[in-house]
Amino acid sequence: MRRGRAKAAQAKPSLRTGYYWAKWQTAVEGTRDASTLTPSDTWEIVQLTDLDEDAAVAVAGVEKWQRRDCFIWGRRVADLHPPEGECA
Repeated sequence: MRRGRAKAAQAKPSLRTGYYWAKWQTAVEGTRDASTLTPSDTWEIVQLTDLDEDAAVAVAGVEKWQRRDCFIWGRRVADLHPPEGECA
């Protein structure tokens, strides 16, 4: 089972910018408390941006951007931008 999880985490998803459910499996070097945060079997909402291919995922409460391949991806939650007329 562990092998399948690692294989899924290594796949580079073709996801668009937005919020997604994800399970965080590995952390990029230098992430504070990485050993206590990963691997996680809990689905959490993360923010996927189009910064670049290597540093594109923001996890709530974690100051360092994570790579897309550090996660098992679930369903899309929402776009990054609110509907028209809701921003000042």
